[in-house]
This record gives sequence, C-alpha cells and structure tokens, in this order.
Amino acid sequence: MGNGWETISNIIDRSGDYGSTDYLIEKIANKEWDAVARLYSLYRAEELMLSSEVLGQKQDRGEEELDASDIEDLRDELTIFID
Repeated sequence: MGNGWETISNIIDRSGDYGSTDYLIEKIANKEWDAVARLYSLYRAEELMLSSEVLGQKQDRGEEELDASDIEDLRDELTIFID
C-alpha cells in the first residue's frame, strides 16, 4: 500500500468501499491514529486472505474448516509475505 501520505490516501480510498470514509476522516482530523491503524490492519488482512492460495484452494473445494496442515501452509504463506 505504500507509506506515509500515500498509505493514508489508499486507506481513505478503501474506506469508501465500505462506506466508512466519514468515520476515517473524523479519526484523522482528531489524530486518532490508533483507529486509522486498525482500519489499515483490517484492509491488509483482507488482502492477505484474498491472495492466499491455501484459502483459495479450500474455497474451490467447498471446504470451510482448516486442518493442521492448512494452518501450517498459511503460516508459510505469511512468512513468505512478510519476508
């Protein structure tokens, strides 16, 4: 998503997708950066879930529950993403 003002701009854009732009603008105006950070975290988590091969494969097979192997594969995906 970028950094600094670019990140703020992207968070504002994403908040529009959820009808929460006014809420976000209020938090920024009041310098409530913890609330802004929570929204950013939620949006990033959503991106991770949507890009996950493990979750995509489970969805393609119509499976809803994760087993221990799936969880380990998700950890591996996250580790690769972080690196």
